[in-house]
Amino acid sequence: MPITPVIRQLISANTDVESLETHARQAGMRTLFENGCLAVEQGLTTFEELIRVLGMPHGE
Repeated sequence: MPITPVIRQLISANTDVESLETHARQAGMRTLFENGCLAVEQGLTTFEELIRVLGMPHGE
């Protein structure tokens, strides 16, 4: 995730995690699990390997 000036300001202001994630997602951030799912869709890895390495995400 690129640390944009807005993200940097939010971090410095001790913004809550939910707000920080919202802004980061609006800037194009994807979670590691989401990137892993894209790799599965592209045939670069298997879903089993994704789960083995990352486990199941919580709350997604």
